[in-house]
Amino acid sequence: MPHVLHAEHINKYYHDPVTFQVLNDISLTINKGEFVSIVGKSGCGKSTLLYILSTMDTDYKGKLEINGELITGQQQNYLAHFRNQHIGFIFQFHFLLQEFTVLQNVMIPALKLGVHTPREIEQRAMEKLTLMGIADQANKPAKNLSGGQQQRAAIARALINNPTIIIGDEPTGNLDSENSIIVFDILHELTHTHGQSIIIVTHDSEFANRTDRIIEMHDGHIVSSHSTE
Repeated sequence: MPHVLHAEHINKYYHDPVTFQVLNDISLTINKGEFVSIVGKSGCGKSTLLYILSTMDTDYKGKLEINGELITGQQQNYLAHFRNQHIGFIFQFHFLLQEFTVLQNVMIPALKLGVHTPREIEQRAMEKLTLMGIADQANKPAKNLSGGQQQRAAIARALINNPTIIIGDEPTGNLDSENSIIVFDILHELTHTHGQSIIIVTHDSEFANRTDRIIEMHDGHIVSSHSTE
């Protein structure tokens, strides 16, 4: 199976107030269409690793390749464009612009990328909102949606440019169990029907056990990586 992300010997240090190694010789590969969860206790380096894999943190040692391109050492303007085109990020908090409509929020990354016309982008945004089951909320201000609906809108926004990889940092952390299941089912559909690769950091063991593979971290190391099947 072809891989979409490959990291080799990733090491990360913090230097304030003293030098501390937060990631220690991390190597991993994510395959096309694979749904992977990263688990471990708070402070083990999960989120730090996620921000490196998402290209938002460039201060590390090692090598990162995504979609066949070498990411390590690239300039920030290149990375910003690459991220917008190839990576959809879902945060624990949705970060929607509250006064904008749901549709406007979802369209923003595609308008920034500038590949399609505004009309085409609006159509694509409606398709993503339909996939999320909230197309009927498209013209409402984001602030009028429930927490679960806002997180689904944030996922639609992450999907608007059809990214190679979807990366999530505790995307169900603020949701109740019913909405967590809905979000999981949506992400599962994206990998197994649409072939997108997903990497999720989570503390939810039930969520992790339903993904294809669990990567467990401890004190900056990967201590296990195993299929759940």
